[in-house]
This record gives sequence, C-alpha cells and structure tokens, in this order.
Amino acid sequence: MCHRQIFLSHEKSGGTACMGRRASETSGIDNRGASNYRCRTMKNLWILFVCVVLACPFSLQAATLQAGPTRKYKTPCAAIAAAHDGDVVLIDSGTYTGDVCAIQQNDLTVRGVSATNRPVINANHTAADKLGTWVSRGRNFTVENVEMEGSWKPQSIGGNGAALRELGKNWTVRNCYLHDNQNGILEGNVVGSKILI
Repeated sequence: MCHRQIFLSHEKSGGTACMGRRASETSGIDNRGASNYRCRTMKNLWILFVCVVLACPFSLQAATLQAGPTRKYKTPCAAIAAAHDGDVVLIDSGTYTGDVCAIQQNDLTVRGVSATNRPVINANHTAADKLGTWVSRGRNFTVENVEMEGSWKPQSIGGNGAALRELGKNWTVRNCYLHDNQNGILEGNVVGSKILI
C-alpha cells in the first residue's frame, strides 16, 4: 500500500481557506472530508473568539438612561427601574409629581442635567416603602442636581417621611435642595459607611 504525506499550502473548502495544514493521503482513502470538517471547526471557533472579544467591552460599559417628558423614560423612577449596577440616570428639568421609588442598584448615579435649573421631585405627600421619596438600598449611591419636596407619611407610622432614605453603604449628595419634607435625609447607620454631602 502506497503512503505519502503532502503539505497543503492553501486548501479551500466551501469558500473557507485553511493555510499551512498537513494532510495524510493513503491510496484508496480520501481524508478530505475530515480535513474540511476540521477547517470549518477552526473557522467557527475563530469567529466565536472575535465576537466575544468585540462584545465584552460593550457589555462592561455603564449605560446612561435619560428621564424627561420627551425621553423614553418619562419619570426618574421609570429610568431607575430600568437601570443596572453602575448606570447613570440623567433627569431633564421639570417637575415630577408623585415619583417615589425604592432603589436597589449598586454604584448608581442619579443626576439632574442642569445644575442651576434642577429637576423638582415632588413626592406629593407619599413615600416609597413608607420610608421616603427615594429609598436607596444599594452601595455607592450618588444624587446630584436635584430638588426634592413633599415627602410625607402619617404619624401613625412614624411621621418621618424623608426626601432621601439611605439604607445602603456609602452615599453622596451633591448640589441638591431638599425642603418641605418631614425629613431631608435619613440614613440607616450602616457601619463603615462613608457619607459625603
């Protein structure tokens, strides 16, 4: 039986090129099917690798969600509900009445677009979770450029509605105006928490 090895400098199979691959040919035996299969497998693995490399940076980037009358999210709490850890919520100027919510995400920033014409969050005498206008339980929560008013709850359940109820670890409040609430900020006395106002 005659046996020889040949070097394939360029083999095309179904439009796919395999470069510099050795194949064995034995008289009466055709190994091209197996070679083509290996070629297709290598191509698919390469495509998968490229897709993963390209996709990973985008999946790790934080998203920016915009809230406002003309935006996809009409209220800050609608945008907050759609946000993930590390995202930024930007709020257009205007008054958002009755917009109260609990916030679970970590590393979330909620920021008014304008530092001088701040969006107004009017709780309208309500409180999320019977605690406050925005009740944050995640780590590293930041609020900037926001005016908050009208947080209220009845005396029968404490009478201490807060504009911001901070129950997570580490939080920051910058350039905010909190007024006409039963309380401005109440925090959960979390051990080791860093607070910046």
